[in-house]
Amino acid sequence: MGKHAYIIMAHNKFEQLAFLTSLLDYELNDLFIYIDKSVTITDEEIEAINNSATKSKIIFVPREIDVYWGNSSQIECEMYLYDYVYKYGEYDLFHLISGTDLPLTSQEKMHAFFDDEKRKGYNYITRFSKKEFTDKKFIRKIKFYHMTTKMSLSTMSPLKRKLVLIYRRIEHESQKLLHINRLKSIEKDG
Repeated sequence: MGKHAYIIMAHNKFEQLAFLTSLLDYELNDLFIYIDKSVTITDEEIEAINNSATKSKIIFVPREIDVYWGNSSQIECEMYLYDYVYKYGEYDLFHLISGTDLPLTSQEKMHAFFDDEKRKGYNYITRFSKKEFTDKKFIRKIKFYHMTTKMSLSTMSPLKRKLVLIYRRIEHESQKLLHINRLKSIEKDG
């Protein structure tokens, strides 16, 4: 049985993150936690996360990147984390998850599944087919270009938030009028 590295990207809900680390606590797991650089986390929250696991090693990865949903900063952060974990130690598998994910099975079953000889050497990566694109909000996020992806509405004043939302609506409607569609090649291929 080889070791697994759980790479956890988190930006909020630190109580749930501590619960997640308790569920991943297993002697063959190391837990690498990346807290978004722009987020404030208290010493008490860090302590609760550290105390949530007794068998796994918890490693807080240096916070170097502000991550914005749907922005290239997500990929940049993922690559940074893969590189960090790869240099840190030797692992049979990397699991990239968010801080709000929760496993649906025990770690014993997870390791048994991945340690099966039939599964050794495989990568398990999810991709979406055209038929799975049903959420209109999700499609809008990837179909059009967005100039304000690095602006967090939750930290803005009410007036600035309103102005950004108006701008985003104009941006969306103008791209619809101009028939801009970043998904054209996917929609053609089906």
